[in-house]
Amino acid sequence: MLAFRRSARSAPEPRASRTDAPAVLPELPPAVAGRVRVVAVVDQGERGARAFAWACGYVGRTPGAALVGVVVDTGPARFMPTFEMSCGPVVVGQMAEYLGLAEQVVALREEADHRGVEAHLAYSDDSVGAVLDAVLGEGADLVVVGFRGSGRSGLGWNPLRRLMRRGLPVVTIP
Repeated sequence: MLAFRRSARSAPEPRASRTDAPAVLPELPPAVAGRVRVVAVVDQGERGARAFAWACGYVGRTPGAALVGVVVDTGPARFMPTFEMSCGPVVVGQMAEYLGLAEQVVALREEADHRGVEAHLAYSDDSVGAVLDAVLGEGADLVVVGFRGSGRSGLGWNPLRRLMRRGLPVVTIP
């Protein structure tokens, strides 16, 4: 049988005040400083629409935030236009219409307009790695994805880990 005894120790010493502690964060993170850039990577599914809506809501509540939407085509067509996301709005145009993405692009623009958010849309059907390179090249502070499966239409866990290893917060919308 175990017996517990109280030790005859002296009272604990008072802790140092929190103001005496060294600063843990030497500078404010970008989101706090109001310079957050949100990149939403969405496909044509319902999850993609929910992810874009969530990103629009976040940007709408964050002063000085900017939203870039990367529309990923998971269909059979293979086309990768060159684009520089940091140059401002990217016209998805005829290729989106050709691939049947025009309705989705219109829906995404309407969602952004409804929430009062300026969104820059880009299109990609290249590999997930190229999309992630674009995300990193954009200087994103937050990445929102609407899919993450391991199949052709999903990002899979390795690319998401790659982003998180670089210190990027990743939000996956179910």
